[in-house]
Amino acid sequence: DFKETAQTIKNNNIKKLGLKEVKGNDFDIQVFIFTWNPDSIYDFGKEYSLEEILKQRQQQEKWDKPMIEQIKKLSVDQQKKTVIIDARLPNGAWDTLSIPPSDKFLAFGSWGTFGNSFGQTIAMAKLLHSANHQNKSAIQRQLLLEAITHDVFFTGYKEAQHPDSPLQKELKNQ
Repeated sequence: DFKETAQTIKNNNIKKLGLKEVKGNDFDIQVFIFTWNPDSIYDFGKEYSLEEILKQRQQQEKWDKPMIEQIKKLSVDQQKKTVIIDARLPNGAWDTLSIPPSDKFLAFGSWGTFGNSFGQTIAMAKLLHSANHQNKSAIQRQLLLEAITHDVFFTGYKEAQHPDSPLQKELKNQ
């Protein structure tokens, strides 16, 4: 997914995974994708300055807020078939706003390029959704919590990598 739009990458991955996109409420799995402007070209060969990222963040909040509010209103039954992908940065979540508000969500992902985040998270969700295992809920919960821990708090930008984050400040004081 080098120099393609998020929409193009999403459509290509849907085909590769043998999935079908539907409109409305007749779905097996629903996906919320946090991304930069969906029509922007992802150019991971470019080095983005902190100034560019922070400027983008102001616009980003306008795109993110309605989706966050919609996610918060999901019933537990809806959460169980909902996937959240934070693909705003290529190697970890931008911040904690995209974290599922409960451990009932089907899957979460935010590691790698947009294509990697989307592809691996949807593939995991597809496996979990179709699994017929007595410990399915425990497996789903463990994978969800591990993805959040790794993708947000270990590799994520604002919470883990930014020099002024509480985690970085605490590490410096030890």
